[in-house]
This record gives sequence, C-alpha cells and structure tokens, in this order.
Amino acid sequence: LFYDALGDARTLKGWLGDQLRESRALLSALGAAQERRAESVDAAVERRMAGVNAELAALRRRVEELEAPPRHANGDPYTFPPADAAGPSRMRAEPPRRLSSPAGGWGDPRDRDREWERRADQDASPQMGRREPGEREREREYMERERDRERDRDRDGRRNSVVMAAPEEEEEDDEGPARTA
Repeated sequence: LFYDALGDARTLKGWLGDQLRESRALLSALGAAQERRAESVDAAVERRMAGVNAELAALRRRVEELEAPPRHANGDPYTFPPADAAGPSRMRAEPPRRLSSPAGGWGDPRDRDREWERRADQDASPQMGRREPGEREREREYMERERDRERDRDRDGRRNSVVMAAPEEEEEDDEGPARTA
C-alpha cells in the first residue's frame, strides 16, 4: 500500500510539473502577444496623430511668423490685446460667465437677458438715486443693442470678443462708413 501511494505521488508530481511548464509557456506567450498588441496600438495612434501633430506644428510656425513683425517693430514682447490699449476705461464690461449651475446653466437666452437687466438695475439704483424721465428708456435701448451684439457674436462664434470703443463713439460710426476717393 505504501509503494502504491508513493507511485501515485510521483505521477501526480510529474503531472503538476507538466501543468506548471504549460502555464509558464502560456503566460510568456500571452505577455509577448500583449506587447505586440501595445506596439501595434501605439503605431496606429502615432499614424493617426501624425497629421494632427504636423498641423499643430504648422500652426505654431504660422503664429510665430505672424507675431514676429509686431515683436520686432515694438522692440518689446508682443501681447494680444496690446497692454496699453487694454486699459479698463476703454473696455466694455462683460457680464460674468458661469461655468455651470445646479439647474444646468443658462437654458434660455431670455433668462440671461433678464439676469443682466436685474443686475444692471441693482448696480445702478443705489448709486443713481432718482433718474431723469428718458434715462431709463435710453438705458434699456443700450442694453438691447448690447444683447443684439452679444447674440451676433454668439452666432458668429466670437463669444469672447472685446468691444474697444465707447458707446458714444459707436453711435457716431452708425451713420455709415466714410468714403475716400
């Protein structure tokens, strides 16, 4: 009986050794296949991104080409918008932009317009005291023009543009372009 158990143990040990060798071979084959797959994925990503990277490099070169003349002409670093023209007195104050809100942001542009009017009323009323009879109507017309301009910028995709002229200068320019011969 002892010799039968010893023979069975040797047979089992041999079988377990064979299973261990097979599992190690499968593990190494799986590792090699995984490396090949990772290399092929990396190569595919590089091929697809090559066009994008080339376009980015071309755009960076173009930006450098366009920024070089103003840098050399000014003799100092070029910034856009220029630092001297971007003073607070020449820029139109833009309404604050929210990234998100619990309700999902500004759903309707009319809600945004109402919010702007509400804020304008709150900001102006304690400082202004009593208003002249036509002042409220002029302010409403101005806000309406600003909303129209904002909608146009939204439609054209130029949401963050800055208006550099004061409102009085803009009204004078509305008469039409000056013609030169």
